[in-house]
Amino acid sequence: MSMKAFAVILAMSIGVSAGPAKALERAEAHLDCLGLYALLRMAAPNFADWAEDRMAHTRQAYFRDLPFPSPVPMPLTSGEMEAETRVRMQARGARLADADSDEDVSRETDALLADIHACDARYDLPPTPTPWRD
Repeated sequence: MSMKAFAVILAMSIGVSAGPAKALERAEAHLDCLGLYALLRMAAPNFADWAEDRMAHTRQAYFRDLPFPSPVPMPLTSGEMEAETRVRMQARGARLADADSDEDVSRETDALLADIHACDARYDLPPTPTPWRD
């Protein structure tokens, strides 16, 4: 086995990324999850603490995965993170706000919860309970 193959196998076995592209992909996914958890915090005030805890976990994962130096500009300061989170939260929330029928609202609400659950799974967290169903 060559030294390069050994290094790649070792890196993969301890969770080192395959390169900056994969790290950027993961960082983008973390930002999407931040936006989803922020939307949950705003839409379901009784879940605000729950969402805040998950947002803190997501921020840690974001900074852990962000390549340095980053080949593209990425949010680094708390102000930049808040601004990016707000943009993503508003974009995702617009899908709910733009729903025309009860069926569309139901479909978008279910999709939002599915996306939140995907984030929960990404971080090995228990699934977020459904905050808006009776």
